[in-house]
Amino acid sequence: VFQLSLMLTQMAFEEHFSEIASLQSQHNPILLIDRGVMDGRAYCDDQAWQAILDEIGLTVVQLRDKRYNAVLHLVTAADGAETYYGTDSNQSRHESIEFARQVDKNLQQAWCGHPNYVVIDNKQKGFDIKMNRCLEAAFQLLG
Repeated sequence: VFQLSLMLTQMAFEEHFSEIASLQSQHNPILLIDRGVMDGRAYCDDQAWQAILDEIGLTVVQLRDKRYNAVLHLVTAADGAETYYGTDSNQSRHESIEFARQVDKNLQQAWCGHPNYVVIDNKQKGFDIKMNRCLEAAFQLLG
């Protein structure tokens, strides 16, 4: 019930923000969203996820591929930048490194298949480098 409620709320916010942006711009607006509705898949087993899809009457392809033009996945610091993972950098963080890695893996599986899915990993060290890689990917996707 929680993931369904969260999804419906997020979808409503996204739709409202999209409407507002289109009213404010003569060009095609770009919305940057921290979390997409497919993220809920990372926290559900197959049966619970299918129940959510059945309830809202949408498919994975509709949610993942049709709703978002692109997905940039920034891999958790718990995977490759462990020294930066913890409450020192984010006081609201409560997940263990192992749990964060598993959730990140689940998130990657949830979004895998999107035609413009880009994973920004932690192989190159430094947050500024990671942010620059993210910007480069966004610019490349925008053309």
